[in-house]
Amino acid sequence: MLEPLPEADTGPVDALERTILGALVRGPVVVPFSGGRDSSTILALAARLARREGLAPPVAATHRFPGVAGTQEDGWQELVVRHVGIEDWEILRMGDALDAVGPVATAAVARHGPLYPPNAHFMVPFARLARGGTVLTGLDGDKVFGGWRWNHLGGIARGMARPTARNLLSAGLFVSPRALQREVARRRDSRWFTWLAPDVERAVVNEWAYDAAAQPRVFGSWLDWARRRPAVVTMCRQLDLLFAGTEAAVAHPFLDPHFLAAYRAQGGRRGYGGRTEAMRALFGDLLPDAVCARRTKTGFDGVFLGPYTRELIAQWDGTGFAPDLIRADALREHWNGAAFSFRTAMLVQWLWLRQEAGCR
Repeated sequence: MLEPLPEADTGPVDALERTILGALVRGPVVVPFSGGRDSSTILALAARLARREGLAPPVAATHRFPGVAGTQEDGWQELVVRHVGIEDWEILRMGDALDAVGPVATAAVARHGPLYPPNAHFMVPFARLARGGTVLTGLDGDKVFGGWRWNHLGGIARGMARPTARNLLSAGLFVSPRALQREVARRRDSRWFTWLAPDVERAVVNEWAYDAAAQPRVFGSWLDWARRRPAVVTMCRQLDLLFAGTEAAVAHPFLDPHFLAAYRAQGGRRGYGGRTEAMRALFGDLLPDAVCARRTKTGFDGVFLGPYTRELIAQWDGTGFAPDLIRADALREHWNGAAFSFRTAMLVQWLWLRQEAGCR
């Protein structure tokens, strides 16, 4: 059970700096750096603090997959590195090793079972670079800065955005009963899990809809609610498990309670108006505006569907899952299609674990 957020005793940026400074003082700091907004912010703050305090600068560490379409973020990364003044930048080209059932993932799956999230093993190579120190992630920046579903309405209420006709629908939904909000979410998300048995799919979609409608309508209440979500807690615990066998620690500054308390206090009831607005308000003097306002996000689904996964799928005999939970025919059709949903990567890891157990 997470403790309640403390009272804010400083501003959000100062609170982040306090967390990051503690890591810099303890030893080497490695920042998994993709070029996205979250990792760029952590890297820029760590670099600025290191210069100010006369400490060893952070190491930027980046996975690159030259042979996988859609994963290239070189331009964004170079923009941030030049702007921030990073000198130590490690480029890791691990290729197929980071497949969903490649050697890095399966070493972890063999010890802990299928991973959540199933790409958690991406962090393991960074632990080697941070031996004796800390890996600082940008975990859950997406949610913290942009996850509140009423962000835009809050921005309108604060005079930061002009209302549109579409906002009238959002405003109507905002004041509507929870039951109506659940029905809207249920209809929108009704076909996300086609490989599940029909009853299970309906149950999952219903849970999804209940969760969407449960979001508090006050920003500060939502922030505390969001950090307690099982997905967030499980992600943190998974990474703690993976790092327990290394000589490095892992920390997530955007989930630090003191930062969240300060961020909540400054956001008030209505929030910041959206992710870009929050980034500009907090980090506009730290990052290029193009990065603060960036709306694109690179996906790495193609990395998971590598040769190890393809071989496992090709050899799959359709068994291994309870038929009242998983539709094996629909799952095979999905895996043989053009797209590979990240949501099925844990199933791939489960099949590998089952196959491995059968071989012993």
